Amino acid sequence: MRRTEYLINELRKSTDNTNANGVKDAEIVSYLNYGQKLLQNIIFKTNPKSDIFIKNAEYSYNAEGTYDLPADIFAENAIAAVEYKQGDRYYKIDRIDRIELSSGYYVENKKLKIEGYKFFDIRVTVFRELPKMDKRWGRIGTVSSGVSLTLTGIDTDASTVDDHVTVVDKFGAQVLPGIYVDNYNGSIWETTNLLAGVTIDQFVCMGKNTVNASELPDACETYLLDYVRQRIYTRNNYDDAGKQVYFTDSQRADIADLFKNNQKDVMFPPITDYDAMDFDV
Repeated sequence: MRRTEYLINELRKSTDNTNANGVKDAEIVSYLNYGQKLLQNIIFKTNPKSDIFIKNAEYSYNAEGTYDLPADIFAENAIAAVEYKQGDRYYKIDRIDRIELSSGYYVENKKLKIEGYKFFDIRVTVFRELPKMDKRWGRIGTVSSGVSLTLTGIDTDASTVDDHVTVVDKFGAQVLPGIYVDNYNGSIWETTNLLAGVTIDQFVCMGKNTVNASELPDACETYLLDYVRQRIYTRNNYDDAGKQVYFTDSQRADIADLFKNNQKDVMFPPITDYDAMDFDV
């Protein structure tokens, strides 16, 4: 999908809001993110095992058997599998209730708890929430790791948005999420993070887990733009907004169709015998 700035520009033109004082960028970004979440819910219900939702996290054994769940997990119970590693292979660990006196795993206070399986490394497969979308807030001019970032082309309202930022590359993909900003001082953003992998000419987006281009497939862009247009059209009319259907039944079906056949088995084998084709249908 295209970068957020391009989507904002298209939405402004198509809704006659080219004056930035009309609908603020921040409002459009909030609509984009809410629309992305609705699209994710539609897709997730159709095929939760779609590759864009699956994430693996590996942990070295610790004696307490307690491991942090990934920060971007869709929900605390959105776990596809928990496994222990023996040699080069992984083996399934069963889920148990926290009061059971048996080996297995359970979740408590956003922690993965493992009973038994001592001395084994652990792998957990979860369903993740897609990163939020945001615009570029500035290009990185200098990097002082563990000290600060100096930006060019900075938007001075950044300090009112979030305490955390994410660095992205020129294509909008994440380089380093979850950077805490101790102080916004004009174009200098003071940080305490080590900033591993961050270089000049990369860009900054606001938020712990953000991207500059949605990770949804390109085919979803049309539906996302349609949703935001409807939000803009009804933003000042609460009666209309309450009645508005942002995704029609037809659109929901189309979105679901993009993913529901994404499986190993070929559902409709191709016709290989040209002469056997029936043209009288």
